[in-house]
Amino acid sequence: MGTEFSDSELESLIDRVKETKSVKGSTSKKPSKVIVIEPAEPLTEEKERALHKQQTRNEDKLIRTMQGNVSDPHILATAAQELAEEIFALKFERQRLEVEGKDITQAAGKRVIALKALIDTSLKLKELTREEPVDFNSVQMQVIIRLLFTKIQESLKSSGYSGQDIQTFFQVFQTNMETFQVEAQRDIDLELGD
Repeated sequence: MGTEFSDSELESLIDRVKETKSVKGSTSKKPSKVIVIEPAEPLTEEKERALHKQQTRNEDKLIRTMQGNVSDPHILATAAQELAEEIFALKFERQRLEVEGKDITQAAGKRVIALKALIDTSLKLKELTREEPVDFNSVQMQVIIRLLFTKIQESLKSSGYSGQDIQTFFQVFQTNMETFQVEAQRDIDLELGD
């Protein structure tokens, strides 16, 4: 949406700029370009609201969590927190209506529905965060156990135990490990409160 100037108008503008600069003591020659700045459109209330909404959206915790990774377990926790904030807002509104002697049925009904949604979300979160039984036969667990045994063996060697003593230790250790999976799962379940 630039403004077109005729050659004579452009020369006149350049001369005025040149005169202004020479008055100020500048030694610059003719400018190579003339930039016409158009006045900015006024910021309407509607545009201001849209800008504020976009800025708030960019800062929203739930949206930022979702943008990171939709399968992130923090999404449900963040959603539950957001839901709790909405439930509080509904409670506040119900209390305000009650003080003003107005009908609270609609606000109370919305709050009950939101509370049910929070309970459902909390149960789902608990279900998702409940530890599944540990797969002791998984590749990851086998690597960890093998590394642990290697570290035990290196520690025994560094402590001066003979090869025969280390072999005897691992024979006893192997016998003690026979019930390891059952005992470990029991201790995990106890720790998690199941």
